[in-house]
Amino acid sequence: MANNLERVLRLMAEKNASDVYMSANTPILIKISGQIMQLSDQLLTIQQTRQLLAELLAPQQMEELEDTGELNVGISLPRIGSFRLSASSSAFDRRRLSLHPFEIPSLQSLGCRRCCRSWWWRSAA
Repeated sequence: MANNLERVLRLMAEKNASDVYMSANTPILIKISGQIMQLSDQLLTIQQTRQLLAELLAPQQMEELEDTGELNVGISLPRIGSFRLSASSSAFDRRRLSLHPFEIPSLQSLGCRRCCRSWWWRSAA
């Protein structure tokens, strides 16, 4: 069964959302087509935001967040997508989490000419 944060990320992928924001004392927010919407009326506690993070992060990553007050990592979930996670923790906001879809565009989608694409493949080998 999917964990809570994985369900949020699945919804994010299905709705083609650009961002998900989670912070203590606020509801989970999702940004779709430039509009920020609440996923529920429930305000997250500090402990709930920590639990949501712990669902996806390794213990070493959680420790880094605690030690440095910030964490920026990539997360890949099979059959859902890849995401960039930015988390911060301070005396003021206590935990803030921002997730963004992460896609590496193809050379073709960037409009690269065929000769550039073949050069890139040769130099990458």
